[in-house]
Amino acid sequence: MALARVPASPFEGHFARHAGAIPQDYLRALAYRESGFRPGVVHPTSGATGLFQITAPALADFNQKQASALQLAHLVDPELNTRVAAGHLQQVIDTYRRHRSLRPDWSSRRWIELLTLGWNAGHNAVARIAGRMEASNIPPERITVDSVSQVARGLGQARFVADPQRVAWSKSVAKLYLRGAQAPEGRGMMVAQAGLGGGGGPLPLIMLLAAGALVYAAGRREAA
Repeated sequence: MALARVPASPFEGHFARHAGAIPQDYLRALAYRESGFRPGVVHPTSGATGLFQITAPALADFNQKQASALQLAHLVDPELNTRVAAGHLQQVIDTYRRHRSLRPDWSSRRWIELLTLGWNAGHNAVARIAGRMEASNIPPERITVDSVSQVARGLGQARFVADPQRVAWSKSVAKLYLRGAQAPEGRGMMVAQAGLGGGGGPLPLIMLLAAGALVYAAGRREAA
């Protein structure tokens, strides 16, 4: 399928006002993949709403931090939706800074995929697994969406992180961003691209098992 650059959306002013340190091109790619630039769309199952498909937990967190009382119905307003999305992304990035393998690098496909997986599947779960993989002496460049998801699947935990479709979707956002916000010609959302994330091939099974054992043991201690 031929590729064409995504035209500037009607929401560029919103992106610019709320992006902060987040590249505007990334917000554009994420919004395109989340909603196809349709600010009124509501997910029929989850209720995720608007341009960035904000979920109820993300909005509740925003309301707590901002002492606001927004409801999902308000987020068909693309300005509000972008503000909540940018705030949540910054929270993901701040959480990731605590881990060597997750420190921000907007030029790294590996990191952008992990950022997007955290946005889509739960950043605390991604950070917890990545931290335990670091404790197993797995080098940062080998901590990818693929290896993190493989550990989650092996443990039967963090089901969203373990979901291969969410991994593929995260890769598609990173690919779109790194290509300069290009997308397939035609209307509608881009099909998620499968394949390995940045950072090299699959990790040896023994390394993943060791990391998984650490995640499991840490979970048992936290539950005790």
